Amino acid sequence: MADITDGTSNTAMVSEGLVPTITGWGGPIGSIIYGNMGGALYSHAITPNSTAPDRIIGPCPRDRGDTDYRGPCTSIGGSAWWTPSAARAFAGARSLHPGGVNVGLADGSVRFVSNTIDLLVWRYVATRSGGETASEF
Repeated sequence: MADITDGTSNTAMVSEGLVPTITGWGGPIGSIIYGNMGGALYSHAITPNSTAPDRIIGPCPRDRGDTDYRGPCTSIGGSAWWTPSAARAFAGARSLHPGGVNVGLADGSVRFVSNTIDLLVWRYVATRSGGETASEF
């Protein structure tokens, strides 16, 4: 097991994410069986509930007719997640809560994180041993 030298109360493990509102749509978003961005994975590339679109491998829910899906999304192709094209993929933490998302930390606690968190601090919280200070978190 890897050491969490940044502190377990300053290290994010999981976050909320949006799921499609139609069944059988056939993409990674909301599908935890996929090891894809937007499926079982999310990143701290953008702040929570950012207006910047997720960039995922595979189709976006709206592209498959899910007009109720609220998350901004751009498909960067249908390539497999294990190919180099997947290196450009990311999916942000998203929720339907006004103002932020719930994040599960390595110490087992859950914290509500504001959409307005500084991007650099948000990225610090994503590392386990970067030595960064997440004091504003």
